[in-house]
Amino acid sequence: MNGFLILAQIEKAAGGAPATGATGAPGGFGGQSPMFFPVVIFIVFGFMIFSQWRNAKKKENERKSMLGAIKSGDRVLFSGGIIGVITNVKEKTYVVRIGDKNKIEVLRGAVTSVVKSDDLPAGTEAEMGGN
Repeated sequence: MNGFLILAQIEKAAGGAPATGATGAPGGFGGQSPMFFPVVIFIVFGFMIFSQWRNAKKKENERKSMLGAIKSGDRVLFSGGIIGVITNVKEKTYVVRIGDKNKIEVLRGAVTSVVKSDDLPAGTEAEMGGN
């Protein structure tokens, strides 16, 4: 027997009217609206979009706070893979020391992360002058 027929027999035994689908055959969703399923899908889809939007907003706020907290002397990693030490913080840019006498000016958006000295590859500390 199929599951819907079993449910219909249980309802009949309990004294209730058997559930019928849109075709009048036993089974179905107990007279629910045909719009029920699309509404549920819409709600689930909306929840997924909302949660992704919230996570993206949270990461964006964390990045803004990280960029705002950067100060002179911090070691940073740039999107191009360059690791340098911030020597001067300007309104829209950073002046970064990438070698003994090499300084470059980069946009704030190029910073990927602040790097701690234990996160650096071996030998990088000595090449950067030990700061």
